[in-house]
Amino acid sequence: HDVALFCYEKAQDLSLSRAVGNAKDVALIVGSEGGFSPEEAQLFVGNGATAVTLGKRILRAETAPLYAMSVLCDRLGES
Repeated sequence: HDVALFCYEKAQDLSLSRAVGNAKDVALIVGSEGGFSPEEAQLFVGNGATAVTLGKRILRAETAPLYAMSVLCDRLGES
């Protein structure tokens, strides 16, 4: 993959749309209900993933992946 992104409610500065940049092969990680623990976030970052925000709202585990994939597909021109 060109970039690994994980949707993290504490990521404040980098949106999913912006983080994709010119990447064509994206690994997208979305957590379970309750979000990622700080330890899990550190593990992802330590292994090269980038924390991204899905916006100001905290989405449910059922809706976050759908929202993230919609943004990703739009950004990659697959809509």
